[in-house]
Amino acid sequence: MKLTRDLSAEVPAPCCKFAPDFIRTIGSGSFFADFGKVVGRIAPYDSLLFFLYRPDAAPVLMAQFGVSDKFQRGLNNYLDHTYLLNPVYQAFKSSVPSGVYSMSDLMPDGYGDLIGAVEFEVKIDDRETIGYLTPGWPKHTEELLLLINLPDGSMVELTILRQRAVGFSDQEFADISQVFATASAVFHKHWELVNQDFSAHVGQPSLDSSFVDFGADVLTEREKEVVKLVLTGHSSESISLRLGTSVATIKTHRRNIYAKLKIGSQAELFFRFIGFLTTRRSS
Repeated sequence: MKLTRDLSAEVPAPCCKFAPDFIRTIGSGSFFADFGKVVGRIAPYDSLLFFLYRPDAAPVLMAQFGVSDKFQRGLNNYLDHTYLLNPVYQAFKSSVPSGVYSMSDLMPDGYGDLIGAVEFEVKIDDRETIGYLTPGWPKHTEELLLLINLPDGSMVELTILRQRAVGFSDQEFADISQVFATASAVFHKHWELVNQDFSAHVGQPSLDSSFVDFGADVLTEREKEVVKLVLTGHSSESISLRLGTSVATIKTHRRNIYAKLKIGSQAELFFRFIGFLTTRRSS
């Protein structure tokens, strides 16, 4: 199996433009829709799918966007049986690392023999990336995959689909890879807040406790308020209006926050917070 680099194990180049938007989705009752909107701003899609793979169980479709009635039939067929043949499921069984992949990255050696051995209905088509088409699935699509492993042994697959004639540029692949660490940490935190059940999206706890605890050993209460507003996308001007103080005072708070956290930029603040969420998750 040809695999891309494991992007979850390293800090990507700063990509702060979308970090506040991803962070704001945590704990939302419309989590998948909100998350999907952010993804769509980075890489516009024809369809967007969220699957959950679990050991010894069929995958679950958690959310879908841009799916026609005909495509719905294809999804039903996939969930009923053809997932067993799909390279993503094969990769999940082989403990694929979290990361950003194309479908061709995940195709194992001898995959053609596997296709020929199946007993359920698929349409063999060499023009398709995986060599066949699930009945009802759109023809000639290209898929960009975000795979996120969860602590309980399950895995989230976020599939961004486009017609192959449009495809994904190297820049879009790079942009998605750049935000992957943030997106993965957001999924993990939301997974915790819904009590490790992605089917539960009502009455989740808020993210406020994470903002309260982040930097609690060195930051004042006012500095933590400023950090929360920065992390959710507010400028110094907006923060000054919300807190009823001057822009100069907010800028002083930000300098003090950076000094106390031993960082030098807003980019580092975002990634320090994501690292904090990740550490909390594993503790």
